[in-house]
Amino acid sequence: MSLIEVSVVVVVVLVAVLVGTAVPALLQLRSTLKSLDTLLNETRPRLNAVLDQAAEATSRVNKAAVALEEGMGRVRGVLGALESLGTVIETARDAVRKTVTVATSIGPALYAGYRTFFASKDAEPSSAAEGVGAEASEASGPGL
Repeated sequence: MSLIEVSVVVVVVLVAVLVGTAVPALLQLRSTLKSLDTLLNETRPRLNAVLDQAAEATSRVNKAAVALEEGMGRVRGVLGALESLGTVIETARDAVRKTVTVATSIGPALYAGYRTFFASKDAEPSSAAEGVGAEASEASGPGL
């Protein structure tokens, strides 16, 4: 045998060994791919159902988020109104405090003036009545 013939035999043997080892691997790959195809065909409806449920849950979460944002807008409005009300109450409290301070400082003086005014009015009618009585007796004369 010549060198070329030996080379051809070696190449043929190597190809046969390669094919012999590749065929079982290819058969196993084919079996695995068939199983995977069957699994995907079986799980596709379930996967679609799960994806539909996920889309529905996402829609609900989005609706809840929108409702929450609207609620937060209302809460902001209420808090703004409460802040305005607090400002009004604080202004009224300051006005009352100033009024009470002024009344406390001038109250005793007003009371003293009130008492003096009415005490002098009570004293005047009795002295005026005495004066009127004296004038009446003088007018009627000494003998009556």
